[in-house]
Amino acid sequence: MARKKKPPEHVNHERWLVSYADFITLLFAFFTTLYAISTVDAKKAGKLVMSLRAVFDLDPFVSDKPMLGADSTEPPPLSGTVAPRLRPIRVSGIPSPNRQVKRMSRLIHRLTTALEIYSKSDLVRVTKEPRGVVVTLDAGGFFSSGSERLLPRPRAALDLIADTLKGVQLPVRVDGHTDSEPVRGGRFRSNWELSTSRAVTIVSYLSQKYRYPPDLLSAAGYGDTRPVVPNDTATNRAKNRRIEIVILREPAAVFPAKWVFDTQGEADD
Repeated sequence: MARKKKPPEHVNHERWLVSYADFITLLFAFFTTLYAISTVDAKKAGKLVMSLRAVFDLDPFVSDKPMLGADSTEPPPLSGTVAPRLRPIRVSGIPSPNRQVKRMSRLIHRLTTALEIYSKSDLVRVTKEPRGVVVTLDAGGFFSSGSERLLPRPRAALDLIADTLKGVQLPVRVDGHTDSEPVRGGRFRSNWELSTSRAVTIVSYLSQKYRYPPDLLSAAGYGDTRPVVPNDTATNRAKNRRIEIVILREPAAVFPAKWVFDTQGEADD
């Protein structure tokens, strides 16, 4: 019996579509990858720049060129994409603003309560300023005229201040101020030297007697350059003769470098 011949196969004229579809798919994957790489890098760079600026306050380093990630110069997102939400990172050891405010408020309350008896006689004043908590000492009540040596009786007030600051561990700067009257006699040649030596005496007292961390202490002398009232009367000049113990708001991690003075143990008991 003769075999039946198979009908001739139909020639497929659309086989090229398979290769074309593969080519289009590869092109799509290639350009999608390029787009993904470019957008991811931009977002990461923007987040990094904004976070660092928010934490370290880099305003002095702002340039004229647009900065990637800045709100005012960042280009609008492409259609169909979501702009990245930039949030500042938190550095370990630096308290949050709300926590810092509460911390300073508690410190003011503790100092005001401890020094209430001295505040009534204007020997000590506690105030809150943008730079931090300021404890102002009447220099006439703590030092003899033209001298940097602490008087015995007001040391009790200084002991209360030091005892309150022991558990705070905040940077403390002691500022010395005088009136405009020139220094006459003694071992100091100017109000600059007198104000600085008095500030150093307080710093040395806190460090040596109460073991306050030396790296958190600094001293500065301003002479008569920063009066609180005009030096036109004896009462006003007495107000300008003062020592300011400033408990700074800045964290210790960014506390600036300090001069170290040799007090030769003059604040010892």
